[in-house]
Amino acid sequence: MTKLAAIFGAGQRVGKSVALQFLREGYQVAVVSRSGAKSLDEEAEKFKGSLRRYSADLGWAEDAVRVWNEIKKDFSTPISVVFYNAAANSSTDKFFDFQVSVDDLRRDQEINALSLFALAREAVRDFKGLPASVPKAFIYTGNGLDDPKAFPKTPPGLLTGAVGKHAAAHFIDAASQTFGAEGYKFYYIDERLADGAPAYGKITGPGHADMVWKLSQEPTQGDWRVSFINGKGKI
Repeated sequence: MTKLAAIFGAGQRVGKSVALQFLREGYQVAVVSRSGAKSLDEEAEKFKGSLRRYSADLGWAEDAVRVWNEIKKDFSTPISVVFYNAAANSSTDKFFDFQVSVDDLRRDQEINALSLFALAREAVRDFKGLPASVPKAFIYTGNGLDDPKAFPKTPPGLLTGAVGKHAAAHFIDAASQTFGAEGYKFYYIDERLADGAPAYGKITGPGHADMVWKLSQEPTQGDWRVSFINGKGKI
């Protein structure tokens, strides 16, 4: 049976690396970004037929669901692995002074959490129709903002992102408890540096590709929150 992975938020570094990992493993891959994943022009030609690119605005959960259904129709198969890598943060000031608009906050939550929620609902529906032998996983890119050990205090300049990441963490936690026993794996992952600090701008494409691949293929649900170091694995 054809196995299909969908990557939402297909940037030059992480999204691209994860896409290539699944292509090398024999998956069909759909990549989604607001720009239509233009960073994968060369790969789209090399893996013609196996890699398809889509444009969607994940700031609208309805558009996320629209492109989900478009992907299934084009590949004529359900999506079995989802990697949600989209993120947004409108807070930029060192000191939070409520200058972020309600519209900006709302849009950030759509990208960070609500589109995730909408796609996770679709994923569970589709997972139910897949054979037991096909690995089923929904993996979300975190960044440690939900971890009180990494962030005992909320950085004001990351507030809207932190709100979304906290919401996403709760969604993933609840989904892992509800569906893990059915073989539908849900993970919230974040890369760390050697000292355990969040990687942020030093995140690595290969590190994410390796972790997403391994988690997606595990037979059973593990701890829903996974922090990892590139080259070392889980911590």
